[in-house]
Amino acid sequence: MMMINAVILDDEQHCVNLLENLINSSGEIILLASYTNAEQALKEMQNNSPDVLFLDIQLGNQSGFDFLQKINKVDFEIIFTTAFSEYAIQAFRLSAVDYLLKPIDEKDFHDAIVKLKKRRNQSAISQQLDILFHNLEENTSSKKIHVSTQDSILFIDLEDILYCQADINYTYLHVFKNAKYTVSKSLKHFEKLLIPFNFARIHNSYIVNLNHVVKYTKGKGGYVTLKNNTVLPVSTRRKEDFLNRLR
Repeated sequence: MMMINAVILDDEQHCVNLLENLINSSGEIILLASYTNAEQALKEMQNNSPDVLFLDIQLGNQSGFDFLQKINKVDFEIIFTTAFSEYAIQAFRLSAVDYLLKPIDEKDFHDAIVKLKKRRNQSAISQQLDILFHNLEENTSSKKIHVSTQDSILFIDLEDILYCQADINYTYLHVFKNAKYTVSKSLKHFEKLLIPFNFARIHNSYIVNLNHVVKYTKGKGGYVTLKNNTVLPVSTRRKEDFLNRLR
């Protein structure tokens, strides 16, 4: 089993202690160092990057994001530790950058390590961080989403997604210019990500971008027509919620 080298940066000692206990009991992580001082961590990490950095978002008078921007090259995974608002959590989810909510739960920690091991050989952490910083800007109207397909990693503007279509455990993302991407995630996964950004689940098989709906045709459930002339059914069960979202 390949061990994971980790570093902790958190300005609260009790949070460092908790993470150290979780890491030491995991049996698959080597703790290289723990820091409560960002400047010390920056100096030492420039010459010795870990596989993963557990990084507190709030570091005294600066943020974890400020810390990352001082590093010449981020070539390691990052798991943020945070008590941030739901707005920020949505940004993490869209960018696929991992996070742990404080106080850190043991199961959440182990789930994060499982995900870390799965993505270590296909990481695009620099691009993911760019998306995260972009999505955290409050004056940014266009958000982006990180999506992995079988042969590529994509960074898609949410406004370009027309609709999502379910295919058992896969989802097809239909975007402008007749592009379609196959993603090995369920439609439920995208529902959680996209609903806060003016998308609506209109059917067991479809989520639509409400910004691209040009017409609703009445019926038992009815139909929607999108800007590219795609017509999709609305299920009877989801009709009322969909119409409320349009108002």
